Amino acid sequence: GYVENVGPGPDSQATDSTYGRASFRYTPTDDVEILARVGKYDLDVKGGGTFGYKRLGIMVADYGDGTAGRSIGGSPVYVNVRTGTDGVPDVTFPSGASVDLGRTVVQSDPYKIDTDFPETTKSDATEFSLEVNVDFDSVMFKSITSYDGYYSEPIDDLDKTSTLTTGVTTDQSVNITQDVETITQEFQLASNDDGDVSWVTGVYFLEDEMYELFDVNLVNANNLHAVTRNAWVDVNSKAVFGQVSWALSDTFTLTTGGRYTEDEKDFLQGDRCTAGPCDGPNGLKLTADIDGEKFDRFTWRVAGEWRLDENTLAYGSVATGFRSGGFTRKADDPATTKNEAIVSEEENISYEIGLKKELLDNRVRLNFSAYHTTIENQQVSTVNVIPGTVTGQASLDNAGETSSYGLELELQAMLTEQWFLMGAFAYNNAEYDEYFTTGMSDIDGHASFDDALDGVIDGRVDLKGNKPPRAPELTASLSAG
Repeated sequence: GYVENVGPGPDSQATDSTYGRASFRYTPTDDVEILARVGKYDLDVKGGGTFGYKRLGIMVADYGDGTAGRSIGGSPVYVNVRTGTDGVPDVTFPSGASVDLGRTVVQSDPYKIDTDFPETTKSDATEFSLEVNVDFDSVMFKSITSYDGYYSEPIDDLDKTSTLTTGVTTDQSVNITQDVETITQEFQLASNDDGDVSWVTGVYFLEDEMYELFDVNLVNANNLHAVTRNAWVDVNSKAVFGQVSWALSDTFTLTTGGRYTEDEKDFLQGDRCTAGPCDGPNGLKLTADIDGEKFDRFTWRVAGEWRLDENTLAYGSVATGFRSGGFTRKADDPATTKNEAIVSEEENISYEIGLKKELLDNRVRLNFSAYHTTIENQQVSTVNVIPGTVTGQASLDNAGETSSYGLELELQAMLTEQWFLMGAFAYNNAEYDEYFTTGMSDIDGHASFDDALDGVIDGRVDLKGNKPPRAPELTASLSAG
């Protein structure tokens, strides 16, 4: 629903967006085709804040131990508050625990907020691609060139209130700016005949440059930048790939393929410098300087298709995958020998079998598949404590191992010449087989939320057996038209 701002800041999610795209096709001869595409996107959101979500007040919780406070645990209730405390409880939970959130609770309606900072999200994107296809009779040549540019500057009212308390530095804003440019080039050669063997091979190149600014500004303290972190990442990637499909009989086709990828990445990070040496760019304190970090892997796939009859196709495959390693904003911990800014590459192997069946003169199609996937060093988003502080920061981490298995069922049916029915059902069992992460302390001085999960007070938690985010166990859909 609509969220009203009762303070001087903008209402939530007032959005202006513009998108345009154009395509051009030119055929100088019967054997040559040139395709060009260009697109432009602009977005301006007022009240969306840094992460683009619709905020419904501030969450506070009952810890169940006679105390209460702002938290990610317990029994939550959403309110909007003035900052500072006056010793008078503002919210009381059924357990009797109460919390003093400020001199007055401004709004108990979650669809009203009270902020003063002009929260905005401004972003724009430009895309261009050029594709050239040349037919050499039995062989087809293809060249694909692309450029993508992206800029985003979201700003958030970090303290979530429009009122300051005397002597307390609380009016805060946060800005996370990103500027990215990517250029890619791919060349392909592919078979172009009706023989028993078909193939494709090619090379791929990528150059990527990214800049990111993370800035927390204490507005009423003469614009003191409490946290200013700048990061630059350069990526050069190259790959060679190939795939062959061989019709061994009228009913069976075998496909094999492979790809070798090599990425070289540079990472430079600098924080606001309060004490020397200020040896980073623009007078920043250098916190990470990594040149030429390489991630490379060969991945492959083997698949078979069986035509059981003219209406039934069975298939199976085994494939490996690779997600290149990279870097994170995570601060380096001097107590370890590992460079905390480096995130390891992710690898997986997956097995799949399936069946496709057409019924009733091809008016009904049923698709069934079952799969199992194991992921090593899965890259996951998390919150880690900055060494030597109780401050958390978003970062990228590696889970030791994740596995998932499941099945999918799809139905497509033409009920009449005008009406169709589509349905889908999926079951997915995914969990971490091995994943230790560092703890995140509660701001009210309670035991770490992570320590409370496993009962071990060590600032870290064993997440083995937990489900990864965005991996629902059951999904289903049904549509008709």
